[in-house]
Amino acid sequence: MSDEQQQQLSYEDETQKVIAWLNTIVDVKDSGSEMAILCLARLARLTVAEKQLEDSTRTIVEAVKEVETLSQRLTNVDATLEKTLQPLKESGPDKLDLKFRGIVVRRNGIPVPDDRWIVFLASDNLLLPLLIQYRNSCQTAGADQLQLRSLELLIGRVNSWRRQHPDLCKIADVAPGEIPELNQTV
Repeated sequence: MSDEQQQQLSYEDETQKVIAWLNTIVDVKDSGSEMAILCLARLARLTVAEKQLEDSTRTIVEAVKEVETLSQRLTNVDATLEKTLQPLKESGPDKLDLKFRGIVVRRNGIPVPDDRWIVFLASDNLLLPLLIQYRNSCQTAGADQLQLRSLELLIGRVNSWRRQHPDLCKIADVAPGEIPELNQTV
């Protein structure tokens, strides 16, 4: 049985109790008294209906508040999403990588500006030798052990991916029209 049905039965029980109580204090043989009992019973039913209306109104008000809260959250999410996607809509004149667009985010959640990142794909046949040379150059330059270890882990992950996907590995290329700025210079 639903809460609403239980509440309705509770109100009906209260009405019956009021009518029984009124019957005990008024002599039912008198027609005027009988009319008074019926009026009081009707009043009791109206009071119950008023209580139901108050409960329904309270429920509606709570639902409206919840909808307003959800609407505000959605507005906040929309604003955050718009701000996050802005780099995808337009790239600044200082963007380094003209082939790829996107949002690069550090593990702490802070985005890296377009003028500070470039992309190399694991499928590029020249990436692994480039990473090994970069790791060696970091060591020669005096990079700390965390940097060197992170590069070793990266080299291992790229090597593993390439062994699992040899069909996707190739010499890097640029498709015609992929970088509009190339059309201006070629």
